[in-house]
Amino acid sequence: MLNTLHIPSLLAAVAASMVIGAVWYSPMAFGKQWMALVGLTEKQMQKNSPGRAMAICLVLTVVFGALLQSILKRTSADTLLESFSVVWPFWLLVVIPLVIHELFEGRSWRLMALNAAYQAVNVFAMGAVLVVWR
Repeated sequence: MLNTLHIPSLLAAVAASMVIGAVWYSPMAFGKQWMALVGLTEKQMQKNSPGRAMAICLVLTVVFGALLQSILKRTSADTLLESFSVVWPFWLLVVIPLVIHELFEGRSWRLMALNAAYQAVNVFAMGAVLVVWR
């Protein structure tokens, strides 16, 4: 798999994902709502070592992007429309287990919708970057 990766587009997709996440969960967008829904304060967030979480997030996003790029290549998705048709079920594969997990944690439907919407925007954006720039 590594020899078939297009590293520049993968890095661009990872950068897009990180920017989307930073904006989505910022106080200007949905950050305050998300913190209230999970029961965290800003002080607690700072205690939770955000630098460590961001570093792990970056590594996992690279792995996720590589898998997505591999799936897009194997399905010969060359256009945005083809990318969306491949990414749609991929998004479901990501979101369904998260929703099941959050149900057992007693999370609210609002939190599940907020996280699922983020994942949709994120995965579709990554897919778009990966097919546009090969």
